[in-house]
Amino acid sequence: MKKNIIFLFLLILCLFLPIQAFSHPASKVILSVEGNILQVTVQHNVGNPQTHYINKIIVTLNEKKIITQLFFLQTDNTQKVSYIIPSLKSGDTITVEASCSRGGIRKGTKTVQPVAP
Repeated sequence: MKKNIIFLFLLILCLFLPIQAFSHPASKVILSVEGNILQVTVQHNVGNPQTHYINKIIVTLNEKKIITQLFFLQTDNTQKVSYIIPSLKSGDTITVEASCSRGGIRKGTKTVQPVAP
């Protein structure tokens, strides 16, 4: 019985390791804010961006989820999006979470700075 449990554990481990070996989160989430426009650049270097890509971006403003966008491919090694956030003001904290279609999440955070006079 003990041998069967060990064998089953090793079998499950062997099945899941190859999947995780080819998945990884984005390398970087870059945020920039200009007025009320948030620009997001997600760097995610992959071999085939049509099958391995950033599939979801979630934007939170002051810890409240305001945007969820789904993707079905990536055109190159970056995923770029822009969002207009009408209520954006100085001191707000924006967090962007990028999810890989094969597993892995990377976050980027930015505090909105006052506009220079």
